[in-house]
Amino acid sequence: MDYDKYTFSMREYMVMVGQFVLLAAIAGKLFYGNILFGLLMIPFVVMFIKWKRKLKTDRRKRELRFQFRDALNSISDLLSVGYSVENSIRECYKEMAILHGRESVICKELSLIVKKTELNIPIENTFVDLGRRSGIDDLNMFGQIFINAKRTGENLVAVISMVSGTISQSFEVEEEISHIIGEKKLEAYIMDIAPLAVLAYVGLTGGGMMDVMYETFIGRIVMTVCLAVYLVTVFISLKLTKVKI
Repeated sequence: MDYDKYTFSMREYMVMVGQFVLLAAIAGKLFYGNILFGLLMIPFVVMFIKWKRKLKTDRRKRELRFQFRDALNSISDLLSVGYSVENSIRECYKEMAILHGRESVICKELSLIVKKTELNIPIENTFVDLGRRSGIDDLNMFGQIFINAKRTGENLVAVISMVSGTISQSFEVEEEISHIIGEKKLEAYIMDIAPLAVLAYVGLTGGGMMDVMYETFIGRIVMTVCLAVYLVTVFISLKLTKVKI
């Protein structure tokens, strides 16, 4: 599995198309007075799907990174009581299946590692491959450290504990930053919704105040510019409130 790519199911595509049609209809009604003008936004459906795919890949990577930390803690404990690396992976799979479920990304990866080792593929190579496919710095770092530790005969328990601690510290920093900017995110969401709420309010209670903007050529040009500016500001607010360590 390449974690930088995500393939949507047919159901997911239908849900996304439904979401986009709804958003386009709302935009058409608020900015042009007619939901049919939402058809003008159809070319942007590709960007919408691309954005959704990015959200999915980021979420899956975060899940893998979080679950990988738990797996490292489990493997470290198993190694410290005398399990071999291969057997610790098998036992770790059982623990992760209970903790995260058999369909979790970490269980799929652990199952793949077990199958590869049964084919006599060196276990250190499987971790390097996981790091490469995941595109996650922590997993890449672990793969390189693990393969060096195996070659030089270093203490694997100490190595795994160190990497696990590094990932845990990174998560703690992310949580602290998320807590700090949490209020700012809420403010950004409110500011994103406020212009739409104002347009909806004026449209419902203005007694035709917006007709000149909806029914004249110049008015529609102005509203198109307003829509473009609004979309740009929403994009900027999403970028500014995104936490990345």
